[in-house]
Order: sequence, then structure tokens, then C-alpha cells
Amino acid sequence: EAHALRHLQPLVTLVEGRARLALGDCAKALERFAQAEAQAAPLQLRPVVWQARLGMAQALAMSGNTGGAEEARRGARAVFDEIDELLADAELRATHRESAAEELRGG
Repeated sequence: EAHALRHLQPLVTLVEGRARLALGDCAKALERFAQAEAQAAPLQLRPVVWQARLGMAQALAMSGNTGGAEEARRGARAVFDEIDELLADAELRATHRESAAEELRGG
């Protein structure tokens, strides 16, 4: 049972990061986002890695670290591009890009 739940832990940690960010606790949010990425990467949960990096970018920007935020956003974009390349259908790729456009711009 614990093994089956292992794939959910990165998502739980990601949500914890979002909650910390919403509370204005940028340091704890950043810690949770980094942990979510570390948990998700070995499981190849690219969407969670992507969202964790976007969360890191937001936390860093809110902390005034614009350089770090931009670096995290570039990392998120790299994962987004990996996901995009895995989508064989052109229409699905277009929908994927459209749905994520605002997040990738930093909005």
C-alpha cells in the first residue's frame, strides 16, 4: 500500500507548497516545492516537476529574488517542453501550450 501511495506524495508536497505560498511563507513554500520536485523527478512525474518549478519561481519572485525566479521559470519551461515533445498529436500539443501559456509567462 505504501508503494502505491508513493506516486501521490509529490502531489501532496506540491499542494503544501502552494498553501505555504498563499500564506506568504515563501521560505517554507520554496522548501516544499524543492521537495516536491525531488520526489517527482525519479518517478518521472513531469507535470509535478513543472508545477514545482513554477511554484519555486513564484516564491522566489515574492521574496524579491528576481534572478532566481527567472532561472526557476526557465527550468519550468524546459520541463514543459519535454512534456510537449511527448505529445504525438498536434491538436493535443496546441491545447497543452494554450492551457499553460499564462503560467509560463509568469502570471
